This record gives sequence, C-alpha cells and structure tokens, in this order.
Amino acid sequence: MDILYPNIPWALRWEAIKRALQDANTSLERIARETGVTAPAMVKTKHYPSGQQAIADALGVAPETLFPERYKTVWSDHHQQQINRVMGPLLGLSVGESQSQFRDTIEAWSSHPVDVSTMPTEAKAKWAWIKDHLKKRGLGIKQLANELSLRRSAIYNLAHHAYKKPQTLIAKCLGVAPRLIWPDRYNADGTPLKARGGNPAFATQRIIDPRHMLDLVEGLWLPIKTIEGLPGIASRKEYVSTQAERENWNLREREGLIEVAFESLPNLTKLHLTRGWTPKALETSAPDVAQSGSPLYRSVELSRDPPTDRHFVLRMATFGPNTLAELSLTCLRSSTGEVLNGLTSVVSANSLSELSRILNDASGLVDR
Repeated sequence: MDILYPNIPWALRWEAIKRALQDANTSLERIARETGVTAPAMVKTKHYPSGQQAIADALGVAPETLFPERYKTVWSDHHQQQINRVMGPLLGLSVGESQSQFRDTIEAWSSHPVDVSTMPTEAKAKWAWIKDHLKKRGLGIKQLANELSLRRSAIYNLAHHAYKKPQTLIAKCLGVAPRLIWPDRYNADGTPLKARGGNPAFATQRIIDPRHMLDLVEGLWLPIKTIEGLPGIASRKEYVSTQAERENWNLREREGLIEVAFESLPNLTKLHLTRGWTPKALETSAPDVAQSGSPLYRSVELSRDPPTDRHFVLRMATFGPNTLAELSLTCLRSSTGEVLNGLTSVVSANSLSELSRILNDASGLVDR
C-alpha cells in the first residue's frame, strides 16, 4: 500500500481535491453548472451525497474512496490505487512515506512502557485511559484502524469485546504486553483465551474492582439510584430522598454512592426484589389464628401510584388452625380493578397470628 489517504487531515485532503479538480480542467463552480448540484462546496463541511458524487465523478473515482469516513469505508489497496492515480504524490509525500512514518512511531513507543498500575479495571474507564495514552503518543484510533484494514468501530469495540489483532497493536503502542492491559482475555503464558468458535473471548472469571463489589459485611446494602421507581419507591431522586427521611431509612455513603440497608426498604420493595423473603416479624413462632376453624381473609393496600393508575394489594387467606396461609401480592389498575400481575406464596401456621396483627395495624385494611 502507498500513502494512507484517510490518515491525512481533512483540511489538507480538501485542498488536494480542489487541486486535482483544477488538474482535470474543472472546478466546483463548473461542476455546479454542468450537473445542477447546488453548492457542491458544502461537501467541505458536511455529508452531502449528491455533491460528493458529482465531485467523485469529475475525478473518475468512487465517492467512498474520496470521502471514506462518510461512507464507513474499510480502506484497501484498491482504494489507495485510485487515490494515487488521481492525485499522485499527495501533498508532497513520497510513496509509502506516511505509512512508514506511522510504523516508525509505533516502533519507537514500543520500548517506552506506560505505567499500567494507574489503569482502571472498569471497562469504560479503562478504554478512556487507553485512548488518552494513545493520544499523548500521537496515535489515533483512525490510524490504527487503517493500519489493520479495520473499521474504527472494531477498535472501539475493544472496550467490551476481545479481538486479538487490535489488542496486540494497541499494547505495542503502549509498550506493554497485551495481557497486562486485558488480563481477563489471556492465559498466564500470554496466549489469548479461545471461545468455542476459535475467536478470543473473555475469561470465565474476571477481576472486579473492589469499589463495585457487593458488600455483605454489614448486611445487604443497595445504591439508592438503583431502586428509584421500584414498587413502593418514589420515581424521582428528590422524592426518594424525602421518602428515606420520612421512613427513617438506614443510609450510608460508600465509594461516593449513597446506599440504603435492605431491611430499611418498604415491604413491597423487598417482595419485588427477592424470592422467598419473609419479614422478620413473621418468622417468629406465634399461636395460630382462626382458632374457630372459620375461614379468615385479610387484605391491605401496600402502595398506590396515581400517575400509572396502579395500586398493589397484599392478601392473606387461611381456613383453620394449624394450616398454611396463602399470601398473594397483586398489581391492579386503580380505575377499573383489572388485575395486571400477581404472585403467590405460602406462610407457615406459626406465622399466622403475627401476620394477622400486622394486617390489622396497617392502613387500608378490608375484611372480607
């Protein structure tokens, strides 16, 4: 391959295009008159398909060759040959000089390793760190993509997906081994992990930044921003803060995040987040209710959300002493009473008395 045309700054390429039009005994004004395309000069500042086509036709090349970024062109020898035929030694660079200079730059930086101890472990932050260090060394993502004959998207996808060729090139640009940047994608001997199809893949076990680990030392805590809008929780941040203060939630700050203790959440929210969860108050042994043997039905409205026209009701049913109670949590449309969703669970006989007391103390109790 000769000169890597896409690596040359656009302002310089635009001047070269205008000079090539002059060499072809035409101009932007003449193209406008002969083709009827309005203001083809607008191609300089924006994607203008008809103008780009007219200019490319005047030079005898395809528009995706002349304007590769606007057509997501994967640069190849064929495209480069068209540029060389039309423009010759573009901008005074000798054949192959641009590519040679870029490779020499990579080779020079390969002996100067970056300090990977400052590299974040979270994928998005790590990719930003990589791009920042490449930029400091004068190396751009577009240049790397062209060097490997790949789309730029293939390079950007490295943030979340393994790809051996660009990983190897980027690691060389940073002067380190690829496995030091992506330890979860390589074996200890430096060979890439393989998926079943033969492509590099992530390790089945990967390193988690301690800041993002689930901390269960003091019980289960959840970041407040992850529970906004759940059943029983206000839908906006400022309302959640008011609710937390009103209901006296147990809060703490960890790694810059405000977290709430799971036990502080409303029962409706706990039921939504977990399976098999039972309030501690219901886990204690108590005398059976419904000693008379007659059926007992109780229901209580747990939450109502007027904006969505929904409310949630918890119902209990038992048919005599020493039996299990059936609990059902139901979501209904407030305006019509239509059941939208529901789940059912069972509580042991020892918990019925305490459950009945809770239901009777709750607001909105209805006997049926």
